[in-house]
Amino acid sequence: RSGRTALHLCAAATVDRSRHPASASIRTARALLRTGATLDAVHRIPDQGEPFPATPLWHAIARGKNRTLARFLLREGARPDYCLWAVVWADDVVMARLLHEHGANLNLTFHDETALLYATRLRRTRMVKWLLRHGADPNIGDADGRTPLSYAVRRRYTVAEVEELLRHGADTTLRARDGTSPLSLVATGHAKGLSQLLRRYAEGETPPAQVA
Repeated sequence: RSGRTALHLCAAATVDRSRHPASASIRTARALLRTGATLDAVHRIPDQGEPFPATPLWHAIARGKNRTLARFLLREGARPDYCLWAVVWADDVVMARLLHEHGANLNLTFHDETALLYATRLRRTRMVKWLLRHGADPNIGDADGRTPLSYAVRRRYTVAEVEELLRHGADTTLRARDGTSPLSLVATGHAKGLSQLLRRYAEGETPPAQVA
């Protein structure tokens, strides 16, 4: 069984001002919770071997695009963690801020990938910046040992975008399983314009950012 419940279906329904307003979804969700629905019930969605643990909150964000219902579920105590990937995909900084305010773990991993690494792979640069400025660790790599900085170099991010990672402590020397590091990548021709920048940080010439 996938574990999908009536609350998942309620949360996944797309909001329509005339036929299905956000207020109606809240009334339905409240009624379901009062009659015993589990707030963080897990609907297991097949995803590259390991099922993704989709909660009603995740469905409200990813499927229903219903911020109003998401706020209600968070106020009721819904766990926010696995919803980070949905807000990264949507490039939704407002929703990311709301999840963070309700205790989302920014360094949680799924399939050996943090939300920051996912954002870097997808080139969601607004989300990369937001995650870094709110404490996401830039040195957690994936199953192959590739870090956000490694992906940024491989995907030829701009100097300013790469420096955002560096200013928040990204390590230029961390090696992936294939033996490459961000510093070695620029030395062998990847994103030549970044070579001087990475070397400067590797030598400790530029202090890290002070995160508010």
